[in-house]
Order: sequence, then structure tokens, then C-alpha cells
Amino acid sequence: MADQLPIQSATRIIIRDFDLDEEKAGLAIADPDQLNDRLHFVLRHQVAYLIAHNIDRLKWILYRIDVSEQKLMQALHAHPTDEAPGIIAQMIIDRQVEKAKTRAKFSTEDGPEWKDC
Repeated sequence: MADQLPIQSATRIIIRDFDLDEEKAGLAIADPDQLNDRLHFVLRHQVAYLIAHNIDRLKWILYRIDVSEQKLMQALHAHPTDEAPGIIAQMIIDRQVEKAKTRAKFSTEDGPEWKDC
């Protein structure tokens, strides 16, 4: 996973968290910009479905991903209700990309330098 771009790593995790089929969802895209756009589209619809049918699962996923509840509430209060799925989808993508960048920054091929301590 070290040779993947952050959006590609984030997509893999989102596919797992939302039980998506990469092929059926159209997420087997190499271009990072196209992948980001498609991921947002798919995730927006998944979030809308969960809001309507399984809000507890959405809350669990947001908690597990570690989306800031404070930032989420601020964003949702600042926009119309019909924009909520898109806002939540973008926050999920942003958080997963941030985590992918952090993992890449602190990972090395040989593992941590302190492993022999």
C-alpha cells in the first residue's frame, strides 16, 4: 500500500467500511482526480441511504473512522439539510486521506527504527 496515492489507500478503506464492491461501484479507476470524484458520488449515495435506513450504522462508521463530531455538526448546521450526504461523504474522504498520508509518512520498508529496542 506504500506505493499507492492517499486517495487510492483511502478508497480501499472506504470500500471495506461500507461493504462496497469496487467493480460494481465503479471505483476501479487509476486517475486520482476521477477516483476522488467517483468516490464522492458513490459515498454520497451510501450516506444518504444510511441516513434514511440505518442511521446507527452510519454513526458507528463515523465513530470508527474518527470523523470529528464537532466539525461534522458545524458543517451540517452551516448548510441545508439536503446537502448533508455530500458533506458527510467529503468529511469521510478527507479523514481517510489524512490517515493515509499519516501512515505513509511514518511507515518505512524496514518498519520502525526502534524495533530492535
